[in-house]
Amino acid sequence: NFSPAMFQQALYAIGMNEHSYLLSLRERNLRRQILSTIGKVPNSPSILVDALNSYNGETRTLRYVLVPASVAGTIPDPTEEDLKRYYENHQSKYTQPEYRKVGLLAVTPETVKAEVNITEADLKAAYESGKNQLGNPERRKVQQITFPNLDDAKAAYEKLQSGADFVQVAKERGLSDADIDLGNVSRAELADPAIAEAAFNLEVNKVSEPISGKLGGAVVLRVTAIEPGKTPTFEEAKPELEKKLLKERASGAIFDLHDKIEDQLASGARLSEVADKLELNYQLVEQVDREGRKPDGSTVTLPAQKELLNAAFATATGVENDPIDAKDEGVIWYEVLGVVPSQVNPFDQVKEEVAKGWRSEEARTRVAKYAQELVTSLNGGKTLEDVANDLNTEVLTSDPLKRDSITVNVLPATVAQAFTLPEKGYGSAPSGAEEGRIVFEVDKVTPPEPLNEAEAQQLKQ
Repeated sequence: NFSPAMFQQALYAIGMNEHSYLLSLRERNLRRQILSTIGKVPNSPSILVDALNSYNGETRTLRYVLVPASVAGTIPDPTEEDLKRYYENHQSKYTQPEYRKVGLLAVTPETVKAEVNITEADLKAAYESGKNQLGNPERRKVQQITFPNLDDAKAAYEKLQSGADFVQVAKERGLSDADIDLGNVSRAELADPAIAEAAFNLEVNKVSEPISGKLGGAVVLRVTAIEPGKTPTFEEAKPELEKKLLKERASGAIFDLHDKIEDQLASGARLSEVADKLELNYQLVEQVDREGRKPDGSTVTLPAQKELLNAAFATATGVENDPIDAKDEGVIWYEVLGVVPSQVNPFDQVKEEVAKGWRSEEARTRVAKYAQELVTSLNGGKTLEDVANDLNTEVLTSDPLKRDSITVNVLPATVAQAFTLPEKGYGSAPSGAEEGRIVFEVDKVTPPEPLNEAEAQQLKQ
């Protein structure tokens, strides 16, 4: 029963081919063998814990000036040789993707709507039974401190009732703000029913009594904000309820129509002929790429679009394909009627786009060169204030930044470069403000605070 074509189609749907899939299996098996040989991993050495804490917790504060794109000056018109060189070096930008001509016949719940009898009484019954799941549920911002047992939780609760700060109590247990924050959640998003019940009966900024969790241990909760829910009226909910009931009840009619279509195809009829005979809608897409775009840049809208396009690009012209089971969206038959291979657009056809690309790159190159000259002058004794005066701007200061920080004007490329420089070192990177750059100084390197015992243990684990 193994189908090589379906195997390849399934792999393509997850972005793999057979070689990479087999390689991943070999690597997974090797990892399992190594881990089973090693057994229990010993405690992490202190030198590694300290290094990880330093890597994760060290911050750098930057002083910087913004270099505007205008320093590039007026970009001269490119020569024909300039454009052709840029075109040759950036052909991927001007490559037309592969397009396919696809015909499809989709049998969806809407297709068989006339055969499914949904009454007003059915809709009202569905509304009453599912009223609590309709609309937007109430959401609450919930904080949680976890404890290994109920006694510890009770002791902390008494401390909180005496006026202790909730966040400070959490920090004494080695928990960060992120560790205690459950986010802005609905009742259904809290997996433990006991915790959900307590959280949604709390007043704002009140602390719950200790709650035993279903996975062991205990927790104390606090709600910091409440976002009221909204339940729609019957008339507001009616269109969606009708769609839902139609999906639930259409399967039988879809199954009957599926058999009729398969019988017609087995007799040698073409997909378009089957659609005509059964008075169904046959959709023809003249050209579409893997991403669902047409040559003019517009997008198509297809049923089960991702699965359909993955399948269409994994088969060949003229092949009779198995239909796609789109679950409650129905069944889709498809055929590939033609292929336009991927090809590089001729230079003359994209010359204007090439000129725009060349000008943008030339401007970026000039700004980068200017910024690097500023870095050289700073290393030679000039100050950031001098640079700011020359540019008629001001010196700005960032917040203390960790390796994964990002803020206005200071993008990941700047942060990554800053962590390669010593204190008082200079660098330059794109600023994200149009095509400008940032010239910066690592003003201060701040090592992380020493770990307390709970934090060290958490990092070791």
